Amino acid sequence: MKKVNKIAIGSVATLLLTTSLVSAQTTIGGDMRLGFKSTSSNFKGASDTLMTKESQINFRNIGNLNFGGGKYEAGFSLEMDGTEGSGRSETASNFTAGAHLENNYINFIFGNTMFHIGSDHLKPANVLLSEIVNGPQAIQNTVNLAASSNGATRTGSIARGIAAGEKGDGGKGIGVGFRQTLPNFGAISGIYHPNGDDNTQSHDTGDVAPGTAGADSDQNNNSYYSIGFRGGFGVKGLDLHVATNRQEAALPGLAAFTATREGRTVGAQYNMGQITVGLDVTQEEYNATGSERKQKGLGIAYAVDKDLTVQFNHYRAKDTSPGANGTEKIYGITVGQSLGPVGLTITAGRIDSAAGVAGRDGKAVAANLGVRF
Repeated sequence: MKKVNKIAIGSVATLLLTTSLVSAQTTIGGDMRLGFKSTSSNFKGASDTLMTKESQINFRNIGNLNFGGGKYEAGFSLEMDGTEGSGRSETASNFTAGAHLENNYINFIFGNTMFHIGSDHLKPANVLLSEIVNGPQAIQNTVNLAASSNGATRTGSIARGIAAGEKGDGGKGIGVGFRQTLPNFGAISGIYHPNGDDNTQSHDTGDVAPGTAGADSDQNNNSYYSIGFRGGFGVKGLDLHVATNRQEAALPGLAAFTATREGRTVGAQYNMGQITVGLDVTQEEYNATGSERKQKGLGIAYAVDKDLTVQFNHYRAKDTSPGANGTEKIYGITVGQSLGPVGLTITAGRIDSAAGVAGRDGKAVAANLGVRF
């Protein structure tokens, strides 16, 4: 009798495992980029030449729900940036933060409607249609180190300050959102984050008291939301984007983000055979101080053939706050060459009057080899 029970239990377990494998599928992929970057700046007074590396592993699981005819997809990524494992940033905290803050999500899909919970996945406002060849903020990232000795700060570049916040979709806040696809028209998406910088790795146990200042800098932030539309209205070659977002002022008694921050962005891209043109206008406001930053971007790309594309970009950014400096200008050219399974991207750019300060000029060139697997 015991033998029969063991056989029966084993058969049921095998059946359940087989059913799970049939209804769900897990894939593992990733990418790696190795490159070179050199910058020079009047402000820094010296050049900086270095090798660069970034690698990422992506896990994704998809399957069917047992109600409503729905489907689901879930995943996360492990990202290892070049500065997180060597040299100036060789610390365990930097490595784990960079590795775990990337692309965490569970999506429930019912026809054209998707419900989402996660971080760094659904970003309605993080779109830059003026950059056509190498993804969002490629030009700003290239000239960023030339703008300041610490390129991560807003004082380095007005344009980078806007891009670093990803127009309101910055940080790695955990949130809930949706995407509603309108066939042959476009899609509307939105997300709400109870905490604007909810650290994905430190809230698995919920043991951080809300509103308390301390080692967790995310407690200095309040909620934010972002909502946007992207689509072409059924017009071939047309891609339009409009989005708005708002981050509430910091909780009482805390220093960071003392003002409510709002952002708006509008963009358009149109492909005409070998030529693609993209435009963006972005505005960011800090209401309590009257601070306002604006950026306008233009991108023109020409596909020489199926493997080679050349792109030109120009950005103008200005801080219109009382007593602010002048206009910052960025120029860049990017060449993208497909080598089959390997992609080569070369970007050269310059920044004039970084942060609006006359004479704070810089130049940069970067080359990257990328592989997906």
